[in-house]
Amino acid sequence: MALSSRRSLILLWIGLSVSIVQPGLSFAQQDADPRISKVLNQLDRYVNDAMAKTKVPGASVAVVYQDQVVFLKGYGVRKLGEPARVDPDTVFEIASFSKPIASTVVAAVVGQGEVSWDSRIEDLDPGFQLSNQAITEQVTVRDFFAHRSTLPDGAGDILEALSYTRPEILSKLRLVKLNGVFRKTYQYSNFGITEGALAATRHLDKTWEEVSEDLLYSKLGMTRTSSRFSDISIVPIAPPSIISTRMVFSMTAIYAKRILSRRQAA
Repeated sequence: MALSSRRSLILLWIGLSVSIVQPGLSFAQQDADPRISKVLNQLDRYVNDAMAKTKVPGASVAVVYQDQVVFLKGYGVRKLGEPARVDPDTVFEIASFSKPIASTVVAAVVGQGEVSWDSRIEDLDPGFQLSNQAITEQVTVRDFFAHRSTLPDGAGDILEALSYTRPEILSKLRLVKLNGVFRKTYQYSNFGITEGALAATRHLDKTWEEVSEDLLYSKLGMTRTSSRFSDISIVPIAPPSIISTRMVFSMTAIYAKRILSRRQAA
């Protein structure tokens, strides 16, 4: 595959492919529940205040209520010092939000019945190995997605930074000393997720990018969403500097119902 390492598992959210509302159109303008409208009318202040506190230069916000996109708007600029504004179609790399995306795709595969969460990686991808043979023989898709395989935190990440390919990194995980107790110790592992996802979809004889498109994006009408880095060359993009651990707004769907319930509870 052309893409390297786990980056091909990182979703590029290229806007929401919807025609339900125009960017910035509030729910109140569509005869909505006035309680929802009240919440949405406060979003501009909420987002702008959060961006000021976190120093995030740009964000794109979507609100989904009862399966409808009721708010879609860009805020700020794509890059500090440059005038290009963020809009609903600006591309953001979404970093580890790709993990729930990946688990959704794998859940769709599990739903087809040919693979389960408890399928052993050894059966799905016989060439994969960890440094402990007993764990190699037992580890499952669920173990990798639950971060309980005993792969240490960050295993393989440095190799990615050095431009090793995804297959190269996964093959070198057999050299990594495992840490903790199998299925008891939690250790965050990017490439554990990668292997779990690829193994679960291997029997489909398609790339991860193709499986994601077929089983998730196309079914949701997400025609401007991709897992391919090559696709970002044709659309406006916010540079990676916008993405940080402090950023909580990069193409995040804010569920108005949840916001409303919190206010009611208060």
